[in-house]
Amino acid sequence: MHTSRVAVTLGDPAGVGPEVIVKALAALPETDRANFVVVGNVEALERANRVTGTELYFSATPAAGTIAVDEVVIDGKLPEIGKVSPVAGDASVRYIKRAVETGDVR
Repeated sequence: MHTSRVAVTLGDPAGVGPEVIVKALAALPETDRANFVVVGNVEALERANRVTGTELYFSATPAAGTIAVDEVVIDGKLPEIGKVSPVAGDASVRYIKRAVETGDVR
């Protein structure tokens, strides 16, 4: 039996997307979090986790109690929150492309 998960793209790693995602996932019961995979960057999610005070665990190699991340490596250093940068823009586009490439799009 095929089990589907909802893929959520991270958005701009220097924007509010990572914070919105961690807050939304934190509001769900732990068992429901297994239904999601974040397409993005673990480092950006961990930073958003610290900023929001949530206590979630993210991993590109998911295990019990972690939220799955389809890791897309950011070229260079993680962009500073609130700063426009080509690195952040490129990462945003790459997250969407990865989600489309790996998803069951109909």
